[in-house]
Amino acid sequence: MSFVSAALSQQLADHPFHIVLELLFVVALGYLLLQRSARRAAAAKRVNLPSLEEQERRIAAYQSQPFHTDSVVTSNVPVPEFKGITEVCGRDGCHITILRPGSTNPEECLDLATCDFHSFSTLPEVVDVARAAVNAYGVGSCGPRSFYGTIKPHLLVEQDLAKFLKTEDAVVYSFAYATVATLISCFSSRGDYLVYDDGVSTSVVEGCKLSRSDVRTFKHCDMTDLEKRMKEVVAKDSAPTPHRRFVVTEGVFYETGDICPLPPILALCSKYKFRLLLEDGCGFGVLGKTGRGTPEHFNIATMDVDVYIGSLSTSMGAVGGFCAGASIMVDHQRLSASAYVFSASLPPYVTASVSQCLTVLDRDNSFVEKLHAHTKHMREHLRNAHFNAEKIHLVDCVDDASPVIVLAVPPAYVKAEGLQNVENRLQKVINMLQGRKVAVVRNVFTTEEPVNTVSGLRILVKSQASQAEVDGALKAIEEAVKTEFA
Repeated sequence: MSFVSAALSQQLADHPFHIVLELLFVVALGYLLLQRSARRAAAAKRVNLPSLEEQERRIAAYQSQPFHTDSVVTSNVPVPEFKGITEVCGRDGCHITILRPGSTNPEECLDLATCDFHSFSTLPEVVDVARAAVNAYGVGSCGPRSFYGTIKPHLLVEQDLAKFLKTEDAVVYSFAYATVATLISCFSSRGDYLVYDDGVSTSVVEGCKLSRSDVRTFKHCDMTDLEKRMKEVVAKDSAPTPHRRFVVTEGVFYETGDICPLPPILALCSKYKFRLLLEDGCGFGVLGKTGRGTPEHFNIATMDVDVYIGSLSTSMGAVGGFCAGASIMVDHQRLSASAYVFSASLPPYVTASVSQCLTVLDRDNSFVEKLHAHTKHMREHLRNAHFNAEKIHLVDCVDDASPVIVLAVPPAYVKAEGLQNVENRLQKVINMLQGRKVAVVRNVFTTEEPVNTVSGLRILVKSQASQAEVDGALKAIEEAVKTEFA
């Protein structure tokens, strides 16, 4: 004790000013803490909560208000024949149980309305893996990948994706829409150049806008126009070291269901020193001999595509997106892609189920083979149905390979009849088909979307449907379409 007293005395003698200053800081800190406690106590006393009964009454009486009460609805959804959202009550393979608006009787329909092409979301072995992952890791990861949201299933699914696509690495994202939207701005920024197909979907266009690059479009699948835009960029980019240049397109176009001409695009990219960013959300898992996407369909290695983007929300029957390719390209995203850095990671059971889907797809090619057979048969039937081409027609694709089948209404007919009338007829077709146990959808959009919107029916082929079910659905579709668009 005498030693401590002596030390304090010595410090006071050597540094009197410092000791006094530290004492003042301690006193000020104590005062502030006491004031904070006093304010909290006073505030707690002032709070006069209503009774529980009154709270329940107020909650029940509350009605939310839109942010813009004077806003105009620009969606093509509200039409007289649209009675409300059809509720999906259950799924079993390629069938869904629906509850139609105003009905209390569930009905089972052939599912030609969702992108779960192989019905993996209800495959027993996939469901078992998901259930085991929930028991092991819980239902959520509760954080971004770079902080505390990375769990073993996330690492495994990235390895499995890279192995399946034969690339160096892969990275998964939590939301398919945000994957391409964030990746474009991850690689291209102010001063760089983007040339994109004008038939791409909204997520691609939004990504191009967010990048603040010099953005140009080329006519849908028109290689002559693409080369023209490339020459314009080369002529403008006169810097000693060229800026980054990208061609952006989709493998299977979401809006129309056709397939991009990948080989000539790659040839032009090589000629004019452009990189290719390919969004293949609807092609991954369905195109190619083994379902490895649009590159495999054209016998091109995935590594030959600079940035390959896919979706886990389509053929995998799950949620999320991914990017695969060179390790250096993937590593860059882990620090620069906002959707990776700031978004909570996928639930572990989702990534575990995707790994199992990849195992099934790699082990059993019959899923892809059946899908190809059904797709080709359905496209041939609808092409030979001899619809009134001035009112509605099948959007063709290379090799009849795309399982996204769109019966599109020509813009001239939409202009002549009016968008509301055309969409109402399409909704009538949907209602008739639901009555015949077949579920399809129509293209949904708003008139403000920065893309070339297409009015039409979307038919999404399922590999697990029987031939009899496919033939029955085709007969119903043909009759319903001809009734409204004769």
